[in-house]
Parts: sequence; C-alpha cells; structure tokens
Amino acid sequence: MSTSVEILVPGEAAKQRVVAALGPVRSVIRFAPSSPKPQGQLLVALDSDLSTDALRVLIEGTSKHVPFVLLPPVGGLTPALAQHFVHWATRRAQEPVIATSPEVLQRLVRARRNNATKQLIATASIQGSHLVVWSCEPRRYEVPLAEIPALARLSTKALPAFAVSSSGSRIHWEDGDVDINLDTIRELGDPDVREAHQRRAREEAARYARAIRQFREEKGLRQSDIEGLTERQVRRIEAGESVPQIDSLQRLAAAHAMTANEYLAALARRSSRSPRASRR
Repeated sequence: MSTSVEILVPGEAAKQRVVAALGPVRSVIRFAPSSPKPQGQLLVALDSDLSTDALRVLIEGTSKHVPFVLLPPVGGLTPALAQHFVHWATRRAQEPVIATSPEVLQRLVRARRNNATKQLIATASIQGSHLVVWSCEPRRYEVPLAEIPALARLSTKALPAFAVSSSGSRIHWEDGDVDINLDTIRELGDPDVREAHQRRAREEAARYARAIRQFREEKGLRQSDIEGLTERQVRRIEAGESVPQIDSLQRLAAAHAMTANEYLAALARRSSRSPRASRR
C-alpha cells in the first residue's frame, strides 16, 4: 500500500526547484501542512530560505518529526553558507539532509510512497576515513571504512567512485564489485542493531547446538563415538561454545551415516522446531 507524500516548501523558488528535481516522480506540493502526517511529509527549502520568515512560519506549523531537506546551490555550500547552515541546524535541533543531487530527493519521496524509509538509502559520502550514509527516514550513520573489509581493500582513488542505486537499496563500487545495503550500515553504525543481530546469531547457534546433541542422542551415539573428534570437542560444539567448521560437520555426518548435506538438512529441520514441539 502506497503512502501519499506532501512536500512542504516556503516559497515559489523552492517549489520550482523541487518540481525540477523530482522530474517524473509525482508528489503533492503544498505551502503549509493541512494535517499532521509526519510519515508522508518532507519539508524542503533552498539555502536562501534559511533566514526567511516564510521558512520560520512553516517550521512552526510543522511537526518536529517531519524531515527537513536542504537543496544547496549548484556550486555547493560556501564556507559562509555552511556556517549559517550549522547555526540553523543547531537552533532547529535537527540535522537536515543535504540533497546534493535530484536523485536524493527522488529516493526520499519514493521511500515514503512505498513505506520503506527504514530500508532504503538516501545518500552516501566518504568523509575522511568514514563512510557516512543517510537512510530515507532520514537518519545519519557513520561507519569507519576499516570496519568494512570489502572497502578497506579498495584504493584511495576507488573509494569515492561509488553510486547509490536509483531505488536506494544499495551502494555499489564498480572497482571490486562491492555492494553494501542499509542493513550492513545499520549493523555497523548502530550499537542497538548490532547487539540485536549478535543476539539473534547467538540464539541461532544455540538452536543448532541443541539439534546436534538431540540428533546424536536419537542415534544412540556417545560424544566419544564421533571418529576424528575428541569428546571435549563434541561437548564444546553441543554447548554452543565452538562453531563446527566443515571438517567437523563432515565427521559428525559420517558418524550418522549421512553426507554433510543430508546431515545439515536434518539439523535444519530439528533447529526450526519450537522448544515445546521438540520435547513432545
């Protein structure tokens, strides 16, 4: 189900820039909000609007949850304008997204229309030793390049040579054929998301560890009966203290008179059962 999008602008000049930037992407353009709908609204202004009463009035009548998008001049932000921008952002207590190209605004609108603001990327840049990414919510993520192995291997020349897909689903580097999506950025840049992913990984590892133990017991095998693995190694695997590598899985499979693929399929069936179901 799509969401209607309202673009709030403080004046005719901003409206004309928005219309030109959106091109084929249709949207409702209003000069003032008709009702509080922060999930479907964007407040868009030019750099020249930052000190105007029209923008101040528009802001005062708009929910603080409505994202703000700044359309900079064609030549980019000058030092004086950048200082004005920082002062405005501090007063507003909201860091605007700078739409450095028409595609940024288009992605923000499409994401709202498709209710996918948390899944899609609005814009990205390399700033020093960090990759800075704005989601379409919008939310800013900053990740050290060193924490992304695929990017850490790229040359200084290749790093800035990337493109955000038109949908915002990924960032692509032609050199190295590297693709990164927002889930990866969020996991590295948001401690809460990283902890949630790690927790799910631990839970999944624990389910497989229980499945390994239950399957062995069903076959009447002892921990010491796995040829090529010591009893201590099997005990650690079944306790979830050690992740079995391919060699260990092959030895476990052989002890069950199965191929590695058959053994993994059997573990998958057992690990997918709920704890209550597995006790029946």
